[in-house]
Amino acid sequence: MNVRLTLQAKGRPSGAPSSKNVVSRRPEPLIFDNDSGASWPHRLAGIVCLILTLWMASGIFFPAAVPTPHSAVLQVPSRMTVAVQVSVAETVTRFFKGDGHTTPDRETVILAEMAGHVARVNVKKGQMVTQGDPITVLDQTQRIADLNRAQEDLARTVRDFETAKALLERGAATSTRLAQARAALAASRAAIATAQQGLAQTELVAPFGGRVEALSVNPGIYIQEGDEIARIVDNTPLTVSMRVPQQTRAGLRSGAQVSVQFNTGESRVGQITFLGNSADLATRTFLVEISFPNADGQIPAGISARMEVPIGDVIAHFVSPAILSLGDAGVLGIKTVDAENRVVFTPVEIALTQSDGIWVTGLPERVRLITVGQGFVRAGETVIPANQHVLTEVAQ
Repeated sequence: MNVRLTLQAKGRPSGAPSSKNVVSRRPEPLIFDNDSGASWPHRLAGIVCLILTLWMASGIFFPAAVPTPHSAVLQVPSRMTVAVQVSVAETVTRFFKGDGHTTPDRETVILAEMAGHVARVNVKKGQMVTQGDPITVLDQTQRIADLNRAQEDLARTVRDFETAKALLERGAATSTRLAQARAALAASRAAIATAQQGLAQTELVAPFGGRVEALSVNPGIYIQEGDEIARIVDNTPLTVSMRVPQQTRAGLRSGAQVSVQFNTGESRVGQITFLGNSADLATRTFLVEISFPNADGQIPAGISARMEVPIGDVIAHFVSPAILSLGDAGVLGIKTVDAENRVVFTPVEIALTQSDGIWVTGLPERVRLITVGQGFVRAGETVIPANQHVLTEVAQ
């Protein structure tokens, strides 16, 4: 870069020759191209650019060192404070809850054993009867006549047999005549038995005590042999039938006490009276029957019932459902704190449920349960355990 300086005199300097003697001419400009300091701005700009380029490139070739844990300040995270509660396992009875229905202890349909007209009906529908009470009576005229004729025939055959026997003793008759008289006597006696049975069949009686649930006849109608007369149901005691799965069958015992709740709102306590040993092929379930007294007959047959059957004792902890957690594999469990204040996740199974909590198995006999904060800690973490009431006071 050339710097040209032009200087122009405005006045004549002292001692200069007079204009009359000097020829007037244009002043020459001053040029400093050969000055040694004229090129310094170029060099300065180049030096600055070089320095900036080297400074920016230093981050690529010489990256900043990452501070190591020894060179950096270690920051230890604070431990989580959780509420714990000491729990001791207890022995509880497990129950199987199932649905069933009531069935009468005995039930029968009385059928006519012979044809005839109905002479009398001695009961009404819904009436309670005892064993041997007459239900209906058929017309007995023909049966009485048959019995009288059989009795007269029996008397005649008896006389014939005695006569043949006496004649044989005197030698006036043969043994063949005596044998014929004996056969006729036996036939007469058989006819008597048949006539008596026919007369007895005209009266239909209750085979056992119960309630007349159905009555199908009225006086004067004609019935055929095999027609339904009445149906009697015995609800004392009453039986509840239910089906249990095969894995529950082994825990049941005959004579065990069972609590039964009926849809009518009533409840009873019964005993297991029958355990099936052959499973249903379609459902793989076993039949169980529970009997309970029903002397007043208030519980009818055929209604639904729900039963709680004891299936054995287990060692379990009583906890709140709110402290249950899910493990990484989706397993239901509970978080506890061990002796080193580390969080431990233990899978559990629900053994029994109640309105105010649940009983779970799978935990040690004595544990410290995490009751508050279990959702913020993981298995293996070290925590600060505190009692439930301590955290409550701090929060307040």
